[in-house]
Amino acid sequence: MSFCKRIFATVVFVFFPFSIFSMGIGAQTDSSFGFSTVRNEKFFPTGIACTIKNDNYPIVFAFCTDFDKLQNSFEFYFTADYWILRPLISSNCTFFAGPGTVAGTSLGSDFFAIYFAPRAVFGFSWILYDGFLEPFVQIGIQPETRLSDKLDYAVKLPVNIGARFYY
Repeated sequence: MSFCKRIFATVVFVFFPFSIFSMGIGAQTDSSFGFSTVRNEKFFPTGIACTIKNDNYPIVFAFCTDFDKLQNSFEFYFTADYWILRPLISSNCTFFAGPGTVAGTSLGSDFFAIYFAPRAVFGFSWILYDGFLEPFVQIGIQPETRLSDKLDYAVKLPVNIGARFYY
């Protein structure tokens, strides 16, 4: 089975028990600032992602692709966040915060790394046009464990801006 088919099958399997009519799908921009503790390197990957959220459950998934000019590397990773806190600030603005996880790969001209990390996220989302559009801003922190030719640790501060459309 091809890689894209596996991702599609995973998404369908995860969201099968949910009501498909409240599914939010959209795009986001990714930028991360970070550093490696063992290799003493700096990171600044930027890119785009597809984000998926079910309106009934505070779980958000993202499939991300980034390019890092400093490392001359390409990254593909998956995030899953659970919004524990969701207080309403105004009639259409919500603050959110919660834990999550990230897993991905980084491919450079002279290295290949696999990484995973717990993460914490917080941000704001707005529900507009009778629940059809949800723009959001999110900031997080993720202490990564990186596996390549050496075991390495990194800390990243991801910043995301995007919008989801509900169907």
